[in-house]
Amino acid sequence: MEEKILLQAKNLFMQYGTRSVSMDDIARNLGISKKTIYQYFEDKNTIVEKLHNYMIEFDKKMINDIHNDSKDAVEEVLKITQLKIQEIKQLKPAFIYDLRKYHPNVWENHHAHHNLYVKVAILENLNRGIKEGLYHQDFNMEIIATLRIASFEGVATMLELLQKFDMSEVISTMTSHFIKGLVTEKGLEKYNFYKAELSPLTPKGGI
Repeated sequence: MEEKILLQAKNLFMQYGTRSVSMDDIARNLGISKKTIYQYFEDKNTIVEKLHNYMIEFDKKMINDIHNDSKDAVEEVLKITQLKIQEIKQLKPAFIYDLRKYHPNVWENHHAHHNLYVKVAILENLNRGIKEGLYHQDFNMEIIATLRIASFEGVATMLELLQKFDMSEVISTMTSHFIKGLVTEKGLEKYNFYKAELSPLTPKGGI
């Protein structure tokens, strides 16, 4: 039941933001009593915090699985990009705005996840690509990884300005710009091959 509540809350929060969604709304959409929700969660803020923790753990699992299953660094980047496209397409500006204003602790945890776990994953990919001869090595990779994180966070916080574009195209364009500045001739061949071959990645499981 806890996961069902979190899943329903996620669907509502992503669409309307957290402030506009009440415990009554969540209960009504699940067809249960509000009292049942309070058996699992103290209040709405607790739901937001628990939901965010679930989403972070799922993100870590997906990134780790992609890393292990990818044949090389370029395929890994494109698969993770597909994952991020699915995530961004679910977001609405109200959700990001409400997290920043009404749940600052959750927003800080979001930043911490990106600046710690995700940044390390990007650095590992960059070093992997260099070893595989797919990326140039004459860059400060710490700066490259930081810019990559900033670009994803920038998209999330600029959804209103970007709404006139298809979000798949936004993320794909951003990644194409990023990776074409990194790859060697061998890496570019890999990029063109995977871009043509990979079908959209839909995460399975999780919340």
